[in-house]
Amino acid sequence: MALGASLLAVPVGPTIGSFDDIRELTAGATTNTGGSSTDSADPLLASAANDGTPSDQASDRASDRASDRIAGSGPALEIGLAALDQISYPWASMLPAWTIEFTEPNDELFGLTHTRDERIEIFVRPDQTVEQLAHVIAHELGHAVDVTLNDGDDRRAWQDARSVGAAEWWPGSGTTDFATGAGDFAESFAAWQVGEAGFRSEIGDVPTDAQIELMQDLAADR
Repeated sequence: MALGASLLAVPVGPTIGSFDDIRELTAGATTNTGGSSTDSADPLLASAANDGTPSDQASDRASDRASDRIAGSGPALEIGLAALDQISYPWASMLPAWTIEFTEPNDELFGLTHTRDERIEIFVRPDQTVEQLAHVIAHELGHAVDVTLNDGDDRRAWQDARSVGAAEWWPGSGTTDFATGAGDFAESFAAWQVGEAGFRSEIGDVPTDAQIELMQDLAADR
């Protein structure tokens, strides 16, 4: 499945039957796509020049964060590490098998969460700010947290707390991530980590303090 950090811009495969299932992906086995696309009039994607230049410091900083878990090079890695610094969630310890890769831009997507491979792919665009990229990363980490730590009961608890129990959890083929329970969870995770700017859930408002407390529980080691 491929879960997204903005709009789900491409078909993502078949729907699933229950909260407890993880969708089997079509080609490439990606889950809940991240991204959005050519349709990027949203403030999250407002143009802001990235003046970062390639630097050996990027590789040095990656080594400080378990270099075998973070991939990338040049400006993409440099701004990616700066954006990752905005996120306080201890992803490296809570998601011990997961990796993050910062790579070249994708015209349709900002990020993908590959659940089978336990890998997050972030497509870094030259006009993204650190803050915008941090939201993308946090959204994808939200998906990783969901598929790694949550079960059907956890997902039902989240939807009940958000009063969105009628929404499907996983996106169907060609549907937007933001209109699902999984997308709402990921956007709420991003709001918790980096603030509500750019919040894009289509089924719920910015999470309340009580909902953030539930998010903290669902993202904890249990």
